[in-house]
Amino acid sequence: MLKHLGYINTEGGPILVMDASLCRFWRGAAGDGTDYLRVCQSFDRNPNQAGAPISIGDSHAMLWEMEGAGTADAFINDHLVILRTWPCDPRDNTVPRKLAAEPLATGSELGQIQVPTGILVILWAAENGDCVKSLDVSENGRPAGNMAMGSAGLILRLGKGIYNCVHDRLETSLGTARRLHLYFTTTL
Repeated sequence: MLKHLGYINTEGGPILVMDASLCRFWRGAAGDGTDYLRVCQSFDRNPNQAGAPISIGDSHAMLWEMEGAGTADAFINDHLVILRTWPCDPRDNTVPRKLAAEPLATGSELGQIQVPTGILVILWAAENGDCVKSLDVSENGRPAGNMAMGSAGLILRLGKGIYNCVHDRLETSLGTARRLHLYFTTTL
């Protein structure tokens, strides 16, 4: 059964998917803005990319472009899928679930991330990782610290391991979606 885990809102620009242990190293657009500048440079070098790994501390996170400001939903069944939808009927709130359940279309491999803590954090890349004050996922899975937008982050419990990140795009009679799939590959 496909389970809805929550959603992430952004004001534009990619989201960042990372192990919770990396949050303390991520400053986003805060301070001198170096981290977010690296995000922008990555997409400036390859404007058509759907996503890319980015180094944080001594590990990597995954950037994923949702194509503008909006909402991405997270669902889990046999794997985690994060998707941004453009429904044909904007009043039909079942579209994200239905499109999340669709099989992988022709996908592009973006790389791998490690989740050694078993806790995955999804942030709008402009946010400061300091917003993750607690890894308690029982509080609606939201970071507890200050954020530009209160719903620009999500904390999820996953199995400890390595995950392949794959992007695809769907066009159906229900609407269009960009999706980021995280497939568990190996236990750490």
